[in-house]
Amino acid sequence: MIIGIELGGTKINIACGNNPENLGETIRIETTTPLETMENINVAVKQLVAKHPNIQGIGIASFGPVELNPKSINYGKILDTPKPGWSNTSLINDLMANFPDLPIRIDSDVNAAALSEKYWGNGIGNGNIAYITIGTGIGVGLIVNDACVHGTMHPEAGHIIVRRHPNDDYKGFCVFHGDCLEGLACGPSIMARYGKSASNFDQDHEIWDFVGYYIGQLCNTLILTNAVEKIIIGGGVGLNPNLLPKVHEHCHDLLANYLPHYRNIDGIRDLISNPALGDKAGVLGAIALFND
Repeated sequence: MIIGIELGGTKINIACGNNPENLGETIRIETTTPLETMENINVAVKQLVAKHPNIQGIGIASFGPVELNPKSINYGKILDTPKPGWSNTSLINDLMANFPDLPIRIDSDVNAAALSEKYWGNGIGNGNIAYITIGTGIGVGLIVNDACVHGTMHPEAGHIIVRRHPNDDYKGFCVFHGDCLEGLACGPSIMARYGKSASNFDQDHEIWDFVGYYIGQLCNTLILTNAVEKIIIGGGVGLNPNLLPKVHEHCHDLLANYLPHYRNIDGIRDLISNPALGDKAGVLGAIALFND
């Protein structure tokens, strides 16, 4: 049994199990200040350890950027992030002190979600998988040759520069880049444009064409650079049923019949999907870190 902690920009999900069929009730915690949030996480973990004496480890799937190099003095810390107050926050120090006998593994939330879909969801049988989350920010997890991509750090493709939609004049939300992908297509950028969240717009609203165009470019880039076999799109905005058809349409148009596999849009529809594990992909991903 593994404790999985999915740490997101607005909420944390914590559960204990080892697969989707053996996953306990999820404990939900609001993401507030680092001090309050980490205290609440430790309380929840203590409860689960007391309830399940056979716990064998703690997996953490976190929003980023996060330092994943075990040799770094910043290992397990959030690096410079648009999330106010969270830069330089350690996600592991308190857990290591409170639970010294439990190994801790950590990865980006999207790398972990890609792993869960690889083992139990829409990525089964594929070695090259991308997982995109669109919500408070935009993150991209990447599995290549059956392993999560780590180098200088984890992928940060949510901050790539994209071509502007011809009808979109919004300046961009990202505090670092302005109109990068995240700055133009994340949930807060939609709120800043219109004063309400994505869930309030019907399928004919222009925002779906805007976001579909930007995410279509991201998918195009992932296809051309990593030969991905599956692209899975989750997150609060990503799971909205109005978005996926626009992503299919724009990704297909942007490829411009260059690749024979995707000249028919049905090939794109097969390639790009929502997660089979739904909103459990992240916390199951934290657990899946012990499968990898």
